[in-house]
Amino acid sequence: MRSTYLALAAITAGIAIVSIGSGLVGNYVPLRLNLAQTPTPIIGVVTTGYPLGFLVGCLTAPWIIRRVGHIRAFAVLSALTATGCLSLAIDIEPAMWTVIRTLSGFTSAGLFVIAESWMNEQAPNDQRGRIFGAYMVITKLAYGGGQLLLMAADPLSLAPYMMIAACYSLCLVPVAFTNAPSPRPPERAALNLPWLWRLSPVGVMACIVAGICNTSIVSIGPVYAADLGYDIRDIAIFTATIQFGIMVFQYPIGLISDRFDRRSVLIGVAGTTALVGLAIALAGHKSFWILLGLSFVYGGVSGTIYTLGVAHAADRAEKSQLVAMSGGLLLAWALGSILGPVLATSTMAQLGPAGLFFFTIAITALLIPFVLFRMRRREPAQQEPQAHVGAPVPTAPGLDAGGAKGRAE
Repeated sequence: MRSTYLALAAITAGIAIVSIGSGLVGNYVPLRLNLAQTPTPIIGVVTTGYPLGFLVGCLTAPWIIRRVGHIRAFAVLSALTATGCLSLAIDIEPAMWTVIRTLSGFTSAGLFVIAESWMNEQAPNDQRGRIFGAYMVITKLAYGGGQLLLMAADPLSLAPYMMIAACYSLCLVPVAFTNAPSPRPPERAALNLPWLWRLSPVGVMACIVAGICNTSIVSIGPVYAADLGYDIRDIAIFTATIQFGIMVFQYPIGLISDRFDRRSVLIGVAGTTALVGLAIALAGHKSFWILLGLSFVYGGVSGTIYTLGVAHAADRAEKSQLVAMSGGLLLAWALGSILGPVLATSTMAQLGPAGLFFFTIAITALLIPFVLFRMRRREPAQQEPQAHVGAPVPTAPGLDAGGAKGRAE
C-alpha cells in the first residue's frame, strides 16, 4: 500500500503542475484575443480547438500508453504541450492559435487519461469517491492558482507564455523521479463506445454535460466578466473563485456519494447547479461580491458532475478495463466541450453576457430527467470494498468484455 500511495502522490503532483499551466493558459488565450479585439464568435472557435484536440487525444492516448507505458507517455506529451504553448508567442493569429490549441488539447488528453486511469486502478470501490475527490481538490486548487498567475504578468508581454511552458516542463519532475511502480501498459488499447454506453449511460451523459457546461464557463467566463466591465484583476479573481469552489465541494460530495447511490447525489448536484446558474444570470451583474459568492457555489456543485459520472462508471467496470473507461469518458467530455463554447458564445450574442449561464442552465437541467429514468431501469452500482490489487494488467474493453457487459445489463 505504501508504494501505491507513493505512485498516486507522484502522478497527482505531476498533474497538479499541469493544472497550474492549464489554468493560466485557459484564462490567457481568450483574454489575449479579446485584447486584440477579436470578435467573440471567433474566440469561441479558437477555444473549441482545445476540446477538439482533446477528443482525438482520448482516442489515441490508450494506444500511446500501451506502446511506451504511463511514465514515458507522460514525459513525451508534457514536452509537446510545452512546445505548443511557447508557439503561441509567435503571432496573435486566430487560425494559428486554433491549430496550436488543438495540439495542446491532444497532448493534454493523454496526460489526463494517464492520471485518471492510474487513480482509478488503485482506488477500491468503497473509497473511490473520496480518493478521486481529493485528487480533484488538488488539481482544481492548482488550476485556480494558475488562473491567479494572470495577475503576475503583463498580458501583452512574453512572460505568460514562458510561465505556461515552465509548468508543462516542471510537471515531469515528480513523475520521472518516483521509484514506485506504475500500472503496466494495457494489453489492448481500442476504445469501445457501445460497450461504455452499456456499462454506464449515466456516467457517459454526466461527462458530456460536464464538458458542455464546465468548458463553456472556463473558456468563455473571462469574456463574460470582461463584457460586464471588470478589469484583468477582477477577471482573474472571478475565474479562480469558480475553481476554489470546486476544490472545497469535491471531497464532501465525493464522501456522500460513497455512502449513497451516486445517481441520487448527481440529481441533487445538477439541480443545485441550475438554480445557482439562474441566480448568476439574473443578479451576477449587480455586484462583484454577489457574482463571486454565487460563482463559488456554482463552481463547487457543477465541478462534481464529472467526478460523480466517472466514479459511477468505475463502480461498474473491471479493474482491467479502467484505462479504456477513463479514455472513453474523457472522450465523452471532449464531445461536450467541442459544442459548449460555440453554442455558449452564440447564445451570448443573442442574450448578452447572461446568455452564458442561461445556456448552461438549460443543459444541466436536461440531465435530471435522464438520471431519474436510468434509476428506474437499473439497480445502484455495487460500492462495497474490494481486495486491493497493485498494478494489474489493464485490457481495453472489446467484444469479449462479456463479464462487465453482463454485470452492466
